[in-house]
Amino acid sequence: SAIKWFANLTGASGATVKSYNVSGSSRSATGRYTITLSSKMSDADWVPGACAQDTAQTTVTVTAISTNTISVLCEAGGGADKDPTQVYVWGMGDLG
Repeated sequence: SAIKWFANLTGASGATVKSYNVSGSSRSATGRYTITLSSKMSDADWVPGACAQDTAQTTVTVTAISTNTISVLCEAGGGADKDPTQVYVWGMGDLG
């Protein structure tokens, strides 16, 4: 399946830099971001992808997923929550 949505977020604020099929994004705390989709996926079993751009090792973990939202957590190499320079998140599956 082709990518149905994507978001490029600024790490410090969670603001959307570029996106497709995304109605909004937010940063709730250091390293914690939620993306809301414009069009829902057909179910919550779609395939997410996420990565970060930064000068040091950063791990990105999907912490919640539904038909119209995804939440991710970015952590530094030692496990502390971290705001990377950029956060990239996308999804593949069927739109509902």
